[in-house]
Amino acid sequence: MTYEYRRDIRDDEGLRASFNALTRRVFGFDFAQWHAGGWWADRYTGYAPRSLVSEGEVIANVSVTPLTLTVAGETIRALQLGTVMTSPEYRGQGLQRLLMERVLAEAAGQCDMIYLYANDSVMDFYPKFGFEPTLEYAFSQAMPEGGGAAATPADMNDAADREKLLRLYRQGNPFSLAAAPEEIGLFMFYCAGFMRESVYFIGALNAAVVPECEADSLILSDVFCPAGTPLQDVLRALARPGVSRVTFGFTPKDTAGMACAPIRDDGGLFVLKGMKNPFAGRRLCLPALTHT
Repeated sequence: MTYEYRRDIRDDEGLRASFNALTRRVFGFDFAQWHAGGWWADRYTGYAPRSLVSEGEVIANVSVTPLTLTVAGETIRALQLGTVMTSPEYRGQGLQRLLMERVLAEAAGQCDMIYLYANDSVMDFYPKFGFEPTLEYAFSQAMPEGGGAAATPADMNDAADREKLLRLYRQGNPFSLAAAPEEIGLFMFYCAGFMRESVYFIGALNAAVVPECEADSLILSDVFCPAGTPLQDVLRALARPGVSRVTFGFTPKDTAGMACAPIRDDGGLFVLKGMKNPFAGRRLCLPALTHT
């Protein structure tokens, strides 16, 4: 079998279509809408496939996303790996090993931290390359009673609402201990994509929020508002009948009175050993809307 290593998938229409087809086949989604909306662009994200191509088709891939993380005031140059996949017809031939080794070699000396999110089916694969499983933690609290400001849904088909969301996004999340403030692309992958119905504005607080309800709980993926805004005011604007608890998709700076539990969802976080690991000795999670 002959194949070539390609780093230009995004800008090659045929290979991009093949990449999207393989992503749909393996993961059930693709990046077509993201690209069509203009969010998969250098000005918004560094997300970049590293692919093996055979006869004009993408047969294996590992994507890299450089991120500048801020964690408790510390700036970390990070590289997140994602969209790790191989076409079923080509599995068992060592292609993923070849790709991982090449990607890690290219990243040597270029960042402080390399990490990825794995699913349960590949938990034994990443330690072969020096990655170790690392626990993240989620914080939660009782949902306060409603009242005060009102939250209204954003229309992500409307250019004015998209611009408003980006303006509010640039305020940052004043409640979060960790952030990737320059990564607009991944944020819009979620908010202009499959979470487009979960974006709300709180006009009285000059805030944007991304909440989702699950049974009697609210998952607050992120919130963007001016510093000094009371978190409880944000939560009161999101209160709904029957919702008794809120879990945060980011690590609050002030966790007084909150419950904390390890995140044990499908797979989890892996961090490359021998590099910076901001999770060591901390109860921490990276913002949910930065995952690839």
